[in-house]
Amino acid sequence: MASVARDSFLSGIRALEDLCAEPIATDMTARGSVLRRGLVVSAYNLLETFVMERTTELLRHAGAGPTQFTDLNEGQRKKALRNMLQVASARVFRGDWDLSSLGHLAGELGASLSPSGGLGLHPYAFLWEGSNMSPDGLRETLRMWHVKSPFEQLRLLSGALGFDILKPLGGGQIDLKEDLKELMQMRHRCAHDSSAVVSGLELRAIPNRILRVAAPFDVLASSGAQHLRVGTSGYLADDDFVSAPSIEIRVIEARSQAWALLRRSGSAAERVMPTVEPLVSLACTRTPDHGVVVVRSLQREVVTWTTVGCG
Repeated sequence: MASVARDSFLSGIRALEDLCAEPIATDMTARGSVLRRGLVVSAYNLLETFVMERTTELLRHAGAGPTQFTDLNEGQRKKALRNMLQVASARVFRGDWDLSSLGHLAGELGASLSPSGGLGLHPYAFLWEGSNMSPDGLRETLRMWHVKSPFEQLRLLSGALGFDILKPLGGGQIDLKEDLKELMQMRHRCAHDSSAVVSGLELRAIPNRILRVAAPFDVLASSGAQHLRVGTSGYLADDDFVSAPSIEIRVIEARSQAWALLRRSGSAAERVMPTVEPLVSLACTRTPDHGVVVVRSLQREVVTWTTVGCG
């Protein structure tokens, strides 16, 4: 089944790209300045929302398999329950909840605290306490999916998917943790300081900066969710089980008037078709459940992706 969270996120990213290209977005007037600040806040919100919604989807997917809560080791069970209660407590006391919403949440948490015959993990077990997702919050979410050294894996996988991870003026590879921290700080300035300045150049780079974190996050978390669903023994025993090198990537690229499924060994085409959808279906049948099929444009920019086991 296709991911609703991913479709919504990519729709938002494309709309953001279009808005960033509008003349008013680079207008050096009060109108342009207000728009740029608003777009920065919206961009970061897109990433936060995607991580939350995709995590919820993946836990639903994992919970539909044979794995039980009791299959997790004691440390994993304790961490999941502790995280869930801490996040729930922080969000309840921070928000203005009505009685109906509190009752609904209490019911959900109660079911998660005493799972009967299922995995029973609430999304709060995987999310962050704060009102906004920090780099450490994203790191902890990926750690709950048993991702080893999360920001290292994000960087490795981001490059493998086709994103540029080199600094534009040299100096080595981009530190995705520092880059996300800069984006979060920019978001906070734009949300709380009406004099914050964002240049047109900074603004146009933001959609890709968001995308090169979101795509590898999805692939790594989906790999963890698939392992959790089927109860892979190595995954259940090892909190560092998921890594970028363990994930098989199949690439489909646009040609001038067609689409090409590339061979694993290089850029030569294994199959060429006039439309992309049949190639995605074909690639999914030839890729393990823990793999990903990525679609790239004529300029080799990432357009979309499908995690084979999780949609």
